[in-house]
Amino acid sequence: MGFEEQLRMYPLDFEEFCLANGVQESTIDMLRDRFTGNEPVSDSVHDTMMRLFQAYVVVGGMPDVVQRYVNTHDIAQIIALQSDLLALYRLDMAKYADDKDRTKIRSIFDAIPSQLDDKNRRFVLADLSKNARQNRYASSFLWLANAGVALPCHNVKEPVPLLESNGNIRQDGRITYLPLYMSMFLEPERRLESMIFDLDLSALRQ
Repeated sequence: MGFEEQLRMYPLDFEEFCLANGVQESTIDMLRDRFTGNEPVSDSVHDTMMRLFQAYVVVGGMPDVVQRYVNTHDIAQIIALQSDLLALYRLDMAKYADDKDRTKIRSIFDAIPSQLDDKNRRFVLADLSKNARQNRYASSFLWLANAGVALPCHNVKEPVPLLESNGNIRQDGRITYLPLYMSMFLEPERRLESMIFDLDLSALRQ
């Protein structure tokens, strides 16, 4: 009988994205030391890291998408692959979600990007439906989090176990605010044929 170990995987963070794009670990260590010591880096290093961060904002941290960017640096291919992944997520919802939650899960999923683009940076249930209540949608949020499609962002005021009293869920009258981040981006209005975004790392090797 075989042995199976389950691992909880997350999207690549910015440091992992940099390593995937050829930044050396020694450079990461240098940047960390400069940051903790409150010491500046050269303009060329700063500009290079900012360009890497701009690429990360667009590409995200999904491993297959990052690998496609490493191979091609073509943002048009990245957007197409992100759109394909979004379509697969929606198919999974239709296939695996319970009938009673399927519509609510899809509504939350489709609303996450626009909700996070709002100044509140929180998911407002009232924007889904005037009669939406947290207890009715709790299982739908949990499904998205357990599936790895959405990542809860817990807002804590001190390093203690996560509790609602720490600000994770806030009620303002009839409006419920829930912190939640989506691991993908909005789908574009149209697909580009090609859009190259190259990275020059020479400044990091000096």
